[in-house]
Amino acid sequence: MPHAPNPLPARPVSNERGTRAWIGFAVLLIALIGAIASIGGPLTGLQGAAAAAYWIFRSAWPAALYILSAIGLGALALPLFRDSKERWAIQAGAGLSIQLSLGHAINLAGAWLPGYLWNVAALIPCGLGLVLLVISLRSARRVPSSRNGVGIWMIAAGACTLALAVMLVAACEAPGVLWSSEFGGFDVLSYHVQLPREWLEMGRLTPVTHNVYSYLPSYFESAFLTLQLWTFAPRTTDSGVTGMLAGDGWRTIACQMLHVGFGIVAAWMVAAGTRQLIARTTKAGSDSEAAVASIETRRTALGAEWIGAAAFISVPWIVVVGSMAYNELALCALLAGAMLVAFDRGVTDSGRALLVGWLVGVACGVKPTALILAAPSAGLALIWFSPMRAWLRPAVLAGIAGTAALLPWMLRNWVASGNPVFPYVHGVFGDAHWSTEQYARFAGAHHFDGSWTDRIRLLFLIDPNDPAGARHRGMMHPQWSAFFPLVGAVMLIGIGMRGTRLCTGLLGAALIAQIAAWLALTHLQSRFLIPLAVPGAMLIGLVGSGIWVNAASPRLVLYRRLAMTIASLCIGFMAMRSLDAFWSEAGGNPNQTLGYGPEALARTDLRIGDTAQVKPGETLYLLGDSTPFYVPGPLVYHTTWDPSPLGDAVRSTKDGAEAPFAWSGRLLDRGIDAVLLNFSELSRLIESKWYDPALSREVLTRWFEATRPAKPLQATGTELPPVVRPIRMPEAQP
Repeated sequence: MPHAPNPLPARPVSNERGTRAWIGFAVLLIALIGAIASIGGPLTGLQGAAAAAYWIFRSAWPAALYILSAIGLGALALPLFRDSKERWAIQAGAGLSIQLSLGHAINLAGAWLPGYLWNVAALIPCGLGLVLLVISLRSARRVPSSRNGVGIWMIAAGACTLALAVMLVAACEAPGVLWSSEFGGFDVLSYHVQLPREWLEMGRLTPVTHNVYSYLPSYFESAFLTLQLWTFAPRTTDSGVTGMLAGDGWRTIACQMLHVGFGIVAAWMVAAGTRQLIARTTKAGSDSEAAVASIETRRTALGAEWIGAAAFISVPWIVVVGSMAYNELALCALLAGAMLVAFDRGVTDSGRALLVGWLVGVACGVKPTALILAAPSAGLALIWFSPMRAWLRPAVLAGIAGTAALLPWMLRNWVASGNPVFPYVHGVFGDAHWSTEQYARFAGAHHFDGSWTDRIRLLFLIDPNDPAGARHRGMMHPQWSAFFPLVGAVMLIGIGMRGTRLCTGLLGAALIAQIAAWLALTHLQSRFLIPLAVPGAMLIGLVGSGIWVNAASPRLVLYRRLAMTIASLCIGFMAMRSLDAFWSEAGGNPNQTLGYGPEALARTDLRIGDTAQVKPGETLYLLGDSTPFYVPGPLVYHTTWDPSPLGDAVRSTKDGAEAPFAWSGRLLDRGIDAVLLNFSELSRLIESKWYDPALSREVLTRWFEATRPAKPLQATGTELPPVVRPIRMPEAQP
């Protein structure tokens, strides 16, 4: 009599050797964290290690709680993948998508939940997920399993551990201190953590007209808001330091730890997806128990599917962005989960299509570029192993599920602006609150104007005309290290091997589709290539495993063993490059803020103490600066694409000798009491034609000369104090 299908994921039991190996890796990770944190800062070695331990233990628990409860929530989708051999991995991917979606929906409703009811509502998915996780663990059937993944080659294991240690130490640093390739985390301070700070103070997740990025789906930024709600972050304080900056800023570090956690899950998904691809390389097919047992015996002696996971986590770009409060690794985790579902023959056909579509839809909710850099790869994986006549139904089901995942965002934008996908497709849905000129500026900065020859050249060569300085913008960026040459080499090997040819073709087609989308639809930044790390790492793991499975003679085994040794050394080299990139930051002193945390960078000196230039409660206007995270409120700021209060004042008044005083009057009427000047940033944005065109250097000079007649604006702006106050006509003064 056939056995009934197991309703819950089975937990593999690691053997004693495997347990010792995992303990060894954990000890190595702790030692590496202490060593990396002890160098490159004002603290002594022991103090640096202790500081890193403090931040990890202080800040990692909300991120761990988020991910663990998400795995529990994944049990809600269990009927779709009940018979999968990778049920825990799929449950994790599905659960993360559910957690992100529920958190976004609850945060949208924050305005209707007064007081601490919003915090309580935010905790409901967490509590439910933990209960479901406990039920899953208690009910899971224990089965013997050799698939523990700990036979991974020691070089790759050490590389993975080293890269993770670098990522964790870097995540303990305050945002804005590290990573010159990301301009010190400009985007993080401008909206990734700034918007959750504003939403907490406002009491609701909602678009704001001064920050265009608040109109993006922001599912991962909503997760940062959720962490603040779970930890009851203060919405108001006497010092003005609120939300994730309060209490030494440990909640800010927690947001960065959450991104690290998603990176670890992404590596897990890469390994699980590789296992499913390996199962498709057996000559007898997955239904042959003998073939599967044979392949298991030879494959798990090496655990080569984990080489792909190590290749993913060791890429310097993954380490850099993973240590910041970005959203790239959340996209990667969901993309890897979608590809895993597509590969897994234990998932029902309808369940496969629905899950792939849903995961890609949530990935687009995390980062809209997933529509062009993740959806094609997942779509190819969904249909690759099916005949063409069977493509329509899964494509339709996936499209419906993906649209459903994004529907809350589109409704939110439609209510706020009348355009469900603002700031895109304004020709169809209307201009909302922007002018034609603003759309032109925004579009001009977010696409590349060169020819296809220029685009392809920049995929490999340095761009000497980049406004940020001559640099690589494509695959040869130093933070990609040896990844793409390694991917190219294993692709050639995989195509040449009969067993791996079909799966190698799939991953190669996925990479080509992603590269084509990057070339055609982006403004060619190397960081936008990060989703390629998912199919690329799977390819490395697949060919590594396939080499061993398909070895036919002792001599061939020797040659292929040498090839994989070289591949593992390349992974080790990438991890070392990640460490070198970290130690090269801040002039070789990357651990500058390890001893005091993000709150110490808050500009409380502007409002409190002997250096205060703005009184508590006065509204400060940041002119030219769009990274207000560390500046206590009340504030007025805007991104470079949004209209400025001063620009609005210039446009709404007639020019003349008294015009500067009229501009000041408009600022005062808007409740602005003081202006904090960032003249260097203003000059850069004006010269690049990215700023409000009403504000030229001449207009700014006239206004500041009228505002501070005793100290006129100089050519460099260095003679001005940082804070100035708008004044009306002198005769109107009391």
